[in-house]
Amino acid sequence: MRICLAITFAAAVGCSSSSSPSKPIVPSAASSAVGKESETLDREKMRLADAGPYQAALTARLAKTGHELDVYLETTDKDPKPMALAQTAFLARATRAGDPTEYPLTFDPAPAEERPKDESAGLCSHFVAKAAWMKPDDVLTIKCEVEVRGKRQAVVWTEFVPRKYALADDAPAEPPAP
Repeated sequence: MRICLAITFAAAVGCSSSSSPSKPIVPSAASSAVGKESETLDREKMRLADAGPYQAALTARLAKTGHELDVYLETTDKDPKPMALAQTAFLARATRAGDPTEYPLTFDPAPAEERPKDESAGLCSHFVAKAAWMKPDDVLTIKCEVEVRGKRQAVVWTEFVPRKYALADDAPAEPPAP
């Protein structure tokens, strides 16, 4: 049940479960105004977006008990490798097509067993956010900022449909509209 939406990365403190949380970086007004500057591509069950020298892969996990978004940071190589950053959490904003409401997301480090085994303590490449409001067939735009090499980088995923990009989908089918 993991779905990775818009992200804004937190201060560089680390993402091991034993580290104390830092205050997440809040998206700037500039990132809210970001349109389609960031190209969005697909790879299997992931929606990819530019994250400066890296890419950010967004996917969903849909379940009867609740939905989640996952973000994976990785290199842009033909065979991408995880790219861990010194982040403890980040914030993102999502909007649905036809709905002006912005839905805030908080991405926290994924459990250790879901991250690469060789990932150093204090670093993280896989983040997870709960998205209880999200519906499997929503068409979402997710915006955030990440801090890469000391610079903020806007990241935008467009036309993200959770069911299309779901790694796991045990959500009940929604009843047809009357």
